[in-house]
Amino acid sequence: IKRGYRSIVVLPLKIGGEIAGNFTLYATETNFFTQDELKLLMELAGDVSFALEFIDKEQKLYYLAWHDPVTGIANRTLLQDRLNRAIQDSRRDHGTIAVMVWDVKRFRGINDSLGRDVGDNLLRQLARRVREQWPCLTEMARLSADYFGAFVEIMPPSDIAHLVQQSAPMLAQPFVVDDHE
Repeated sequence: IKRGYRSIVVLPLKIGGEIAGNFTLYATETNFFTQDELKLLMELAGDVSFALEFIDKEQKLYYLAWHDPVTGIANRTLLQDRLNRAIQDSRRDHGTIAVMVWDVKRFRGINDSLGRDVGDNLLRQLARRVREQWPCLTEMARLSADYFGAFVEIMPPSDIAHLVQQSAPMLAQPFVVDDHE
């Protein structure tokens, strides 16, 4: 009222049934918005909501196309894409790339006996522990249910062997998930 507004309309913008924002329109004239205008504005808000929901879903699909939904790290496709680029770069620059692949022993037994939630939590812990231990990794990915892969650029082979050897005790430490070791 201090600003001279005498009419207001607030229309919700929804994504997945949840309000994500709103359109707020003001007018200095009393009863400015007619029923027909309100109907059009509501349709406009619906169209914008639809577009926002489409964008949100597209972003989620893009993320899932390149990342593992359980661990949040890259998936096989993204690792392969980035590794191919790194190989091309290393050929051009005469660099070195080391590729590492590892698996979780007896993972199927963990899933079968303790449940998928425990198995998923184990995979998340493993990904986090490897990232913390090997911050030099250019990229790390979950390749399949219990296989992971990574690569490192521009590191001499002796340094790679030393890195793996130094981290063996860390990887040998048990994982504790929901009171299960």
